[in-house]
Formats: sequence, structure tokens, C-alpha cells
Amino acid sequence: MLRFESIKREDSGVYWCEASNFAGWKRSSTATVTVLWKPFFTMHPQDNTVKLKSGTAVVALKCAAEGLPRPVISWLRNNSTVVNDTVTTNGSVSTLNLVFRTIKDEDPKYMCAATNVVGRAYSSEAALTFATKSPSSNKASEDDGMSQLLWPSITVGIVAILVVVMIVIVMKQKWWMRANSQRNLELVKTQQEFMELQERNGAELINQLRNSHSTSTISADSTQEGTLSTMDAQEEAIDNELYLQGMDTENRDWEIPRNRLVITEEKLGGGEFGIVTKGVYSRTDGNRLPVAVKTLKENADQQERMALIRELATLIHVGRHPNIVSLVGACTFEEPLCVVIELVSGGSLDNILRSSRVQPERDIPTYSNIWSRLNERELLKIALDVSNGMKHLESKQCVHRDLASRNVLVGGGLVAKVADFGMSRDISRDGHYIKTLQGRIPWLWMSIEALKGISTIKGDVWSFGVVLWEIVTLAELPYRGVTGLVELHELLLEGARLGKPAHCSEEFYDVMLKCWQHSPDNRPSFEELSVILRQILEEQERTYINITYIEEHGTGPMETKL
Repeated sequence: MLRFESIKREDSGVYWCEASNFAGWKRSSTATVTVLWKPFFTMHPQDNTVKLKSGTAVVALKCAAEGLPRPVISWLRNNSTVVNDTVTTNGSVSTLNLVFRTIKDEDPKYMCAATNVVGRAYSSEAALTFATKSPSSNKASEDDGMSQLLWPSITVGIVAILVVVMIVIVMKQKWWMRANSQRNLELVKTQQEFMELQERNGAELINQLRNSHSTSTISADSTQEGTLSTMDAQEEAIDNELYLQGMDTENRDWEIPRNRLVITEEKLGGGEFGIVTKGVYSRTDGNRLPVAVKTLKENADQQERMALIRELATLIHVGRHPNIVSLVGACTFEEPLCVVIELVSGGSLDNILRSSRVQPERDIPTYSNIWSRLNERELLKIALDVSNGMKHLESKQCVHRDLASRNVLVGGGLVAKVADFGMSRDISRDGHYIKTLQGRIPWLWMSIEALKGISTIKGDVWSFGVVLWEIVTLAELPYRGVTGLVELHELLLEGARLGKPAHCSEEFYDVMLKCWQHSPDNRPSFEELSVILRQILEEQERTYINITYIEEHGTGPMETKL
């Protein structure tokens, strides 16, 4: 029992129990504690003096208040609610814009009131003082008369100088454009060649994944002996898959001998406190198994070490599944701490989707607005794979919290596998995550309740709806134009959702809308979603994604209609 004698705002967060003895270690399910607190003001309105110039004076008064839930700020004038004046809000800051055209007989006082479900707080008062003409006003009038004589002459001189400067700038710009026109043409040509190379690389990767039965691998000696043939690579990949399945037993000791693990210098990815590199694990039968190895950075602290250990515990609890990036083992008795997982060579789903994009040929008329090297059946199969992987997590009562196309890996045969249970990948600079008291969170993929700190498997269902939208749009960024978490939360509360892509059928978009129901209880389970997607995939006469499929070695596009 954890008892809070005097609960504080800092006590908000996710709690769980951990138990350990000489035989092992176990962690309980999590519970979220949200502490609501009464508003308090971090900025009070300030006194101001109103001076009428040209018959009008504009005054802006500001105040700011914090609280949970975020308080609603209202303005009071002489203890009466302000109605007609303009009030703008930016985050926790409220601004009252006042316009005066005449001097008031009295000096009004303004204050703010901040209210939420916990209570109400008032700011200090700010008084407005109206300035009157001073005895030196006549002298000021004389100065104004002199200024009226001098300013026209000064203005003419300034205008003349500006005209000369602009002429010089225009001439220099024309010279610069002529001098750099050839360089620009060469730059455009280089960019076009780079884009063509990217398209070729994307096409080769997709074609390789499509034609392989499972994850393609190359032996550690391939640089000396030459690469494996396609048949040899497929046989080795299938053999590795069968070996991994045999390793997954209920009573298995997941500790693996460190002397059988070789960690290369080839970096596969990085996170806020960890790195992922490629490795080779020597199997008990003498063969080599390509793996991915997660380790901590040198500056990682004890809290970050525990995060990696918790991810290891989650992987052990989840076990093996064809659509989950599964655990091979771990080295925990000696430093550095290593978590070893299966290697999925195809890369992340978002990169696969973007690599599949094809620029439409202008001289070929088409009714679809998206061209891809992946056909509709393959996209639907990837969606079904992700739902099956999440159905397995659901059966294990495991909450992912970071389901997105970037956290789905694609292996041979275009098999999709859910990855990154620990939210430990690079999350600091791509705009997909935002820093909060609980760490960095993937706000664009989160449900309404998850934005308030409540993480459940139904929140993962919401994120899965966003993944379906990513699959249909070939990895477009969701909610383009939304600039912050607060703005997104307000839009979702008002009922706004990601729009239906023009090439998506109503039936498939309806699956997304089911995932985005306001109430978590109204969202389907992953088991129900898997059934729905399997029925959609088995429907041969109906097209759900209007896509122009570009065959890798074909003569042209194959078009499908809704």
C-alpha cells in the first residue's frame, strides 16, 4: 500500500509495484494518478496610464494562471464581468485589449478570475489612470509647429536615399541571378538525380521484401565469400525463424552468454538514453543469428537503466508472435547491460511507405491521386499484421503507448512487426514527440484521454486508427497545421478528426472513425479489428484504397477503382 499523507502536484504519474527474489523479478500492472489543483496566478495585470493620441488610446492588460485542469480566465472591471472588450488567449496567458476614445471621469480597475473544477482564484487589481494636459502644453504646441516645418524636408531626403538604395539592390540582384543561373540548373539536375536514385533504392528494397519469404540475412563472412544467393538467404532466414520459435518457452532463462554475442559498430538507431546496433549471436547449433542489440548511452542514469530493464520485462512477458519484434535474450550480469532482439532488415513502415511513392506521369490520365509500388492488397495485409500484433499485446494486457508507423518494422514477405515497447527511440527532434513531466510523448498519435495522462489499450486502438490513416496516405504527417498539444486536445474535444483521404473508401475510413470514438468503451478491441480487416482483405471484388499500382518490372500502371 502506498499512502499519500499530503498529496502534491509532483505526485502525478504512473505507479506500479516491483517484486524480486533470487529466482526472478516481476512487475505489476500500472496505475495512473492525476492530481487536480486549484488555479494560481503566475502573472498579474499591471497598472497603466492612458494617454490619448490622435483621439484614440489602446491598452493591453495581461494575466496568466496555471492549474489542472487548465483554468478558464475571465476579466472583471470594477468587480463586474467584462463583456464587450476583446479578450485573446495564448496558452495560459489571457490578454484584455481596451480601446479608449475619450478620457473617463473615473479610473477603472481591472482584475482576472481563474476557474476550474477545483476552485477559483483572483489576481491583484490593475488601475488605469487617464492623463490630462499639463501646463507645458503650450510649449509642446510650439515644438509641434517647428516639427511640422522640419519633418517634410527630412522625409523627402529619406525617400531619395531609399530610392537610390533600392536601385542598387535591384541591379545587384539581376547580376547575381545571371551569375548563378547555371549553378541553379546544375543543382536542380543533381537533386533530380538524387530523387531518381532514392526511388530506385526504394523500389529495390520493396521488391526484395516482396519476393523474400522472411527476413533476408547475410552472413558475417559475406565480405570475403560473396553474398548469399537468394535461395540460400531465404533458407537461412527460415532456419533463423524456426530457431527463434524454438527458443520461446515458458520457463526459459533469458540470460544469454556474453561470449556468444558480437556487437558490431553498425548503428541501427538511437534513443533518448539508448542506442541500437547490429550484432551477431552464435546459436547453440553453431550457426549465426543476426540480431539488434539495445544498450545504454554512457551518460545514462539509474532511472534510464530501469527503463531499459522494464522494456526487457515487457518483452519477456509478451513472448513471441509473428507480428511482434521478439526478444532473443539479454546480458544483465555484467556491464554493459544488453537487450538482444530479432533483426528485421526491411526498416520502419513509415520509410517503406514513403519509398513506395511514385510521382504520377503527367501524360497518363488517371482518376486516382496516389501512385505506389505497393498495391492495395499489400497495404491491407500490412494493416492486418499490425492489428494481429496488437491483438497479441492486448491478450497479454500490455499497453504499447507509442503505436505509430515509425514503430512498425517490415521484414521479408512484407510482414509487419510491432516494435519499440519502451518508447526509447530517437524522440527529441522530429516533432512527433513533446516534452512533459512524464517524459516525451507522441502527441499526434494519442487519444483524448492519453493527452491527459491516461494510457490504456483503448488508447492504443486510437493510435492504430492513425496508423491506418498513415498506411492509406503513404506516411503523411497527421494533423498537418496543428502546432501544439493544447490546440490538438481542444480540436479533438470539439469532435474534429483526421479527414478521409480522397482515395480511401467510406467503409475503410469508417474503421478509422471507430478507433477515434470519444469514449474508449465505444472503440473496438484489436481482436474485433483483426476480424474486420481480415474480412476486408478477403473481399476480392471490392477495392478499399483507390491506388495506382506501379509494377516493378511492368510496362505501366495497373489502375483500380473504388
